[in-house]
Amino acid sequence: MIVSLSLGGSIWVGLLMPKWAPALDVPAPDVVAIAGTIVIWIGLTLRIWSVIMLGGSFSTFIEVADDQAVVTRGPYRWVRHPSYTGLLLMTLAFGIAAGNWLSLVVCVVVPVLALRRRITVEESELTRVLGERYRSYQKTTDRLVPGLW
Repeated sequence: MIVSLSLGGSIWVGLLMPKWAPALDVPAPDVVAIAGTIVIWIGLTLRIWSVIMLGGSFSTFIEVADDQAVVTRGPYRWVRHPSYTGLLLMTLAFGIAAGNWLSLVVCVVVPVLALRRRITVEESELTRVLGERYRSYQKTTDRLVPGLW
């Protein structure tokens, strides 16, 4: 619920920022809008690919089965939560497309804060249920952004 609200809220507020803080608009808004459109499609594609790779293990709720496999193929080769990376790219895209620096900040920071908490809880449960299988996977991949976090 918190993640959904943060995503929707940040996009809504981000899209209002050009009206509230027009001094922070970026130059070349048409080019920036095109860039935002490209990024949203990349994020959506990554999210869909991630869900397909998880198959029956995908859930919007935090639940882990004892016999659940640790998926390491597809985008899971590079990050542990590519579905969330896709969501962040989509909110980033709205911030970009809004053509305002403050929009960009809101559309990145708010969802990251919510997802950070969600990931902490999710990884705790994955580690509790899957044990060493998941801990080994954690050692070889980053959470959301390869080489960064």
